[in-house]
Amino acid sequence: MPPVSRRLDLDEHRVGALTVDRTIALSAAEVRLLDDLAAQAALVLQHLTLGDIVERERRAGHLDGLSPRERDVLELMAEGLSNAAICERLHLSVKTVEPVVGSVFAKLRLHQQPDTNRRVLAVLAYLRT
Repeated sequence: MPPVSRRLDLDEHRVGALTVDRTIALSAAEVRLLDDLAAQAALVLQHLTLGDIVERERRAGHLDGLSPRERDVLELMAEGLSNAAICERLHLSVKTVEPVVGSVFAKLRLHQQPDTNRRVLAVLAYLRT
């Protein structure tokens, strides 16, 4: 019986594989489990890669370029506050806070992508400093 493998792809590039080498065929449940494990492994690799991106940005000093207001807003984002809650805490309007959040994203080079959450990445960058 040949080994059963599942590719681990990251951004459509093969980064590894999960392989089961057995003398008997896998059951349907085992095949589903292998598929699930491969998907989870690819997700872990993706998050490790995103963490590397944030860490490179931090080392490059991009957080140093934030204004005091941007740092305040990022700190409140790190506390888990929404834009509305940040407005209340800082006694600012949403029309003031939203551009500051956008500026934080821009300065951290966190461009909108369908598979990432810029707010989470910004908070991770903050927490690593």
